[in-house]
Amino acid sequence: MEGKTMVENATENAKAIYLFFRNKGWTAQAISGLLGNMQGESGIIADKDELGGGGGYGLVQWTPKSNLVNWANSNGLNYRTVETQCKRIQWELENGQQFYATTAYPLNFRQFTQSTQSPTYLASVFIHNYERPANPDQPQRGIWAEEWFRLLSGNDGGTVEKPHLYRAAIRNLSPQAAEILKTRFTQEMAENGKRICQSSDITINYRDNGSSAIVMINGIAEGVANWLQSIWINQYVNIEHLVNAESIYVEKTIQEVYKVEFRGLNLNDARNIRNELRRDYGNAGVRYMNNPEFITDGDGKVTIFNISLYNAAQLVPIFQDDYALKRKLLPAENIQGVKIS
Repeated sequence: MEGKTMVENATENAKAIYLFFRNKGWTAQAISGLLGNMQGESGIIADKDELGGGGGYGLVQWTPKSNLVNWANSNGLNYRTVETQCKRIQWELENGQQFYATTAYPLNFRQFTQSTQSPTYLASVFIHNYERPANPDQPQRGIWAEEWFRLLSGNDGGTVEKPHLYRAAIRNLSPQAAEILKTRFTQEMAENGKRICQSSDITINYRDNGSSAIVMINGIAEGVANWLQSIWINQYVNIEHLVNAESIYVEKTIQEVYKVEFRGLNLNDARNIRNELRRDYGNAGVRYMNNPEFITDGDGKVTIFNISLYNAAQLVPIFQDDYALKRKLLPAENIQGVKIS
């Protein structure tokens, strides 16, 4: 590809970018997150200056343009080509440049390239940690990332990981401590608290002839599991000194994964509903369902991805009552829970 005229076609460029980074060991999900951002920055066109004269240039709109141009010239490369710009991104990865982990998205560049989290989530990681625009709330990039993932991920023979639910667990507990925590978690997470799970999802496994125990919250979204892990480390390691940090962990389960969809919305209503759901059901909202990045809108549809059947069954009638019957934004049958794995 080097030395040839760049193909000014987004799909062909995306295929070339995908193959370049797959050969460098990136996951399909990470490349798709990258492509979603490139589509937002440049339309996946390499030889493109920033609209409005802002000084950016290229696939990811390097600013100033000289960051790319000087590097390419010093390496004897044509800065206008897709291949050179991919090489620059790989160089940034290998030399700790441009990509910086944030509190909201604590992945470093290497972790990003190896992640099998959703393209939607990884598009958000990239815009926050690499692009860093004044307004990083651009969910359309996640939608584009998912589209590129569907288009490209089956073309290289690689294994693409399906969505999973997770469990958060604390091991190396005494049986008495495990029973106390199970009761506490049931009250806080299932019965009177956030209702992120059913009481039956909170279990105890006994080990070593009953002398040791593990308490687990099963069948929850990855974002919820990670959130619980951080809370528990603070509470049970730093404050109560009940266990060490290695005893608190997150792992995948084999339970079925669902999503809730709102269909047939106008674009303004879709955006407003997405923002409401992120506020009430993302992070430390009224009911914590998942990371806000798993609540997306696009093409007149709003989706909460990667939740349990229990959560989907909870949410659908609540949403039908609010958005369909009371606000009359869409028919009740346009709000559905859908199995995705």
